[in-house]
Amino acid sequence: MFKTISRNRLTARGFIAVLLLTGASWFSLAMPAMANQLAQYEQFIIDAGDWMVSRQLPNGAYPFSDADPFVVPNVQAISGLATLSAYQATCALGACDTDFLDASILTGDFLINGGFGNFSPNTGFPRIRNFDPLFLVRLSNISGDPQYAQFLETNFWDRLENGIYGPTNDWDIDDFIDHLITLRGASAATSEVVAAWDLGFLAAAAAEAGITQFDQAIIDGTRTALGFGPDATTVLGTSGFDVMGLTGAIWVAAVTGANVAPTTGAWASANNNIGLINLLLAQQSNEGGFLQSTAAGSNPVVVTNTVSQTTAFAVLALAEFDGETYFSRINSGLNALVNVFQEPSGRVSYYHPDVDLSTVDDPKPFVYAHAFGLYSVSEGGDTPPPSPPIAVPTLSHLGLLLLMLLLGTLAWKAVALRQ
Repeated sequence: MFKTISRNRLTARGFIAVLLLTGASWFSLAMPAMANQLAQYEQFIIDAGDWMVSRQLPNGAYPFSDADPFVVPNVQAISGLATLSAYQATCALGACDTDFLDASILTGDFLINGGFGNFSPNTGFPRIRNFDPLFLVRLSNISGDPQYAQFLETNFWDRLENGIYGPTNDWDIDDFIDHLITLRGASAATSEVVAAWDLGFLAAAAAEAGITQFDQAIIDGTRTALGFGPDATTVLGTSGFDVMGLTGAIWVAAVTGANVAPTTGAWASANNNIGLINLLLAQQSNEGGFLQSTAAGSNPVVVTNTVSQTTAFAVLALAEFDGETYFSRINSGLNALVNVFQEPSGRVSYYHPDVDLSTVDDPKPFVYAHAFGLYSVSEGGDTPPPSPPIAVPTLSHLGLLLLMLLLGTLAWKAVALRQ
């Protein structure tokens, strides 16, 4: 009797094992192989990265444009961040391009050795701007050299926490955020809503540095900035950049996990982060590019009103918030950066290629405008596609009959063995 039971178990286990093996084999064949998402953007990253590095000055800074060698402090970090992200992307692809890392280090050295500039009046401390913290934190993390993060800790994080930052050495984090909002509102090109974009970078930098004590101030500041949206003025390339504010707000929401929808202003009707995302998605064309301004909105979106800058940061914000849910929109935006906005030279144009540059007030030949696209594709290009649903295999009538015969045979054998 003992042997009979053992043999029956063995027969049952063998049958189950066959079923499991067959099912596993079927699933492995049925599920499509997940492609390396970043690999499809490899040539873009190499060409755009090489174009970027070729514009770098010997001191590590980047000129305003090819025609204007003037060095503007507030766009150096985004240029360094772009080459640093390109370096990380090439490493992920299996062949680290150290030229990109070297360029990033050179930019970092330029900045911490006087490249930031100072407040007016000069307090003797550097003036840290929107892109700067994220670049310095990440440069230390990637290069292994702590001096960049330490510089930021001493001259920015600590001073904000102690309320001694700014032109009068008395700003805390709330004062700094108020300054960002006021500064954007004072510009003829932007409104206060764009400060939410600045805060997106600040939130990302704080998260990478492990700093959480500023989160609530950043969240509150983002809501305040969005309360000024939308910006009713729009001139392509010159004014009306409220979509940038939306991308930054979604980035803040992704990093902090907070609802950043404003409680005042026209955008208060969004109610929550998903509402803000839906507002952003309404600005995307069928090519994948995003509008510069919601005031240029139409259905369908006119592709010549889309620009690479907002496209770049919409991709980053959506990927950070929920890459799986918004994968198709992210992928469409990336394809626009690669196949619409990149020129044969490797440069990423600010404008859609069908725009006649003689008709715009500001042709935007800026090196930093190219950096936005390089940063976005290098950073967001590895967003994985959604996991495919697990298909359940079904049997035909003949297959079902054969299975019943097999089960009947096994049952008969089990009965025979018991006798």
